[in-house]
Amino acid sequence: MQAKIVNQKPILIKTNQIIEPTLFETIKIENGKIYNLQYHQARVDYAYKKLFQTESKLNLKESLTGYPADNLYRAKIVYNINGLVSKDYYIYKQKRISTFLLAEIPNINYNFKYFSRDFLDPLKEYQADEFIITQNGYLKDTTIANIALFHTASQKWHTPKAPLLQGTTLNRYLKNKELIKTDVHYKDLKNYSKIALLNAMIDRVELNLN
Repeated sequence: MQAKIVNQKPILIKTNQIIEPTLFETIKIENGKIYNLQYHQARVDYAYKKLFQTESKLNLKESLTGYPADNLYRAKIVYNINGLVSKDYYIYKQKRISTFLLAEIPNINYNFKYFSRDFLDPLKEYQADEFIITQNGYLKDTTIANIALFHTASQKWHTPKAPLLQGTTLNRYLKNKELIKTDVHYKDLKNYSKIALLNAMIDRVELNLN
């Protein structure tokens, strides 16, 4: 599959972020099978320890009940310091992406998976299938996934050294030593020929950059 980054320099997005202490997890369930639950639970436990400064009050395995046993579903688990807030199951259809827009959003902090993502609303004014967020010119994530880039000369896959949110799928690929953490500036994109999107629902989708 082919994809194109439509701008050579990131557009500057001015936005405000209001951090509310409600988080969520997106978990893949296909034909009754729950995927990578241990990675999601580890992230929940980390959030309770570091953000809420308390012991975890959410057991994902116990919370994931009543889901459909056929088809591919996205489970959305919303929680806060007190535990489970809500759970919903949605049939999942993969987003088709052929265009990316670079967007510099300098003043956001998304090191936990916050439920509120209103800071992304200004992007709705722009035409692109997906957005690659930068800070100080360095690539971070897209709005839906972590990223990796194929370095043409070294034939190695690089992933941004400091993503906005280190996702569960990214963690798995790093654990398996399949990616190299590297600072990637938008001016360096000419050195890369592919981009991979990494998230819990799609796992890893690779696109050729043209």
